[in-house]
Amino acid sequence: MPTIAGGNPTPLGLVTVAAAATPVTLTANFTDMETLANRLTNRVAAKAIFVQALNANTQKIYVGKQNMVVSTGVGVLAELNAGEFWSINSNDAVNVFNVLDFRLDADVSGEKARVSFLRQ
Repeated sequence: MPTIAGGNPTPLGLVTVAAAATPVTLTANFTDMETLANRLTNRVAAKAIFVQALNANTQKIYVGKQNMVVSTGVGVLAELNAGEFWSINSNDAVNVFNVLDFRLDADVSGEKARVSFLRQ
């Protein structure tokens, strides 16, 4: 696994939903970051999170919270068709979101999204 790139915004790369109906963390490409965050604070702080479904996707990508269930809509924050973009931003607070709390899921296995986040 690669080491997370520095800078702001922080790119997390292309995140793949390997198995449909099995949500993956936005930090799936960086198990070293998840392990470190879980050991220290259980938090990867962000002011904003950005997700873009790849144009090559054939079905929908879903953005949601830890326990999201696409079939019922519970915990689902956004439903993205190919090429669509979603973001969540805190205008008046600094780093209120925990990147580890967010997940991606898809209608079919192998779909991808480009993910990044912003710290302040």
